[in-house]
Order: sequence, then structure tokens, then C-alpha cells
Amino acid sequence: MIIVGRKTVMRAVERQDLPLLQAWGNDPDIQFNLGSQHFPLSLESLERWFETLQFDGPDQRFVIDTAEHGVIGTTSLVSINWKDRN
Repeated sequence: MIIVGRKTVMRAVERQDLPLLQAWGNDPDIQFNLGSQHFPLSLESLERWFETLQFDGPDQRFVIDTAEHGVIGTTSLVSINWKDRN
């Protein structure tokens, strides 16, 4: 599923996004501003997480991509009811 807006595209997480997600996950300033703390992320752990993603399940993770700046974040849609389209 790809959701296209005027300035952004929400698309599936791709394997090539993992190094950037790892850098964000290990950046203390980002974690502080999100109000969360966690153990450092290895690329191997992110690859294992990536392998568990289901692209037809009720919870979907997206990368937010822009033509001007590239990937600027992630978001999720949860509890999707595919049958009733809501």
C-alpha cells in the first residue's frame, strides 16, 4: 500500500531504509525528544524486525518520504479493517 499526498508519500518500509532507522534509533537527541529510552539498536536486530513485518495484516508501518528531503520519518496505521475498508 502506498499513500500519496501533495508533499509526502507513505510507503512500505524497505530493507534499504534500515540503516537510517538504526541511526535514528541510536540518536540520543531523537530518543530524548520522543520521550523514550531504549537499548541501542543493531542492524541485525532491525533486520530480524523487518522480517517479521506483515504487509497484509491489520497493523501497517510506513516510511514517510518526500521528494525534497527523502525519508523524514515513520508512522503506523493500526487496527485496519480491510474487509470494511476502515
